[in-house]
Amino acid sequence: MQHFKIKQQEGVKVIECSTIREKGFIAAFSTRLGGVSKLPENALNLALFSSDTEENVSENRRRFLSTLSTEPKTQREIVTVKQIHSADSYVVEKLSPDNSISCDAMLTNNRNILLGIQTSDCLPVLIADPKNQAVVGIHAGWRGTLSRIVEKSIARLVEIYGSNPSDCLAATGPAIGQCCFEIGPEVKEAFEKEFPYADKLFSNHQENGKSHMDLRLANQEQLLKAGLKKENIFVWPDCTLCSVDLYFSYRGEIARGAVGRLLSVIGLA
Repeated sequence: MQHFKIKQQEGVKVIECSTIREKGFIAAFSTRLGGVSKLPENALNLALFSSDTEENVSENRRRFLSTLSTEPKTQREIVTVKQIHSADSYVVEKLSPDNSISCDAMLTNNRNILLGIQTSDCLPVLIADPKNQAVVGIHAGWRGTLSRIVEKSIARLVEIYGSNPSDCLAATGPAIGQCCFEIGPEVKEAFEKEFPYADKLFSNHQENGKSHMDLRLANQEQLLKAGLKKENIFVWPDCTLCSVDLYFSYRGEIARGAVGRLLSVIGLA
């Protein structure tokens, strides 16, 4: 945990990647604590959807940003998109009220923007390029991971901003762990066809063909394949399903109703 710092203010708890922050970026992950949403109560839901109000989300985001940093210069606008479990990415050049953009990765070098990745079990991946002052935010579920979303997003970072992956830093946040992420045989088979290292991504093999997948490791492998150095990849290890008191978990909570969303943000400080 040496690369992370916990920030708390009035009940809100935020996990910041301090190593990336020291390089001049904001890179942080929310928890479910300290909000005003009734999911079920006092929840810091940071995504707009039908089971919460715009007023609640606006107040929750204000609290999140305030906890992340009280300095006025860090009060950026958060940009989110409609996430669809794809490997598609979008370059955010300016703030826009258009919420119709569908993709699962965003890139920017605009200092006024924080890219916001919404999750409730999937893996958030935040990437910063200190040399070219550009960032990437990625929503990596198993479908996006299978489609190589991390590798493709880094390729766009190289194409658009001239980045060298060996200069980049990456942080991955709270997500469902291998301890709890049970998948069917069709998912395992798809990964085995796509990745030569797939055998080390799965454990707890069952007679019915199901097994457990290590989503974090799968995306760490893609970061390395794309050219990042191992020592520049920082991993927050918490499992959202194991720690449903601290994080939202779709698999852990959907049976009882609507599930809130965590928000992971990356941008220039």
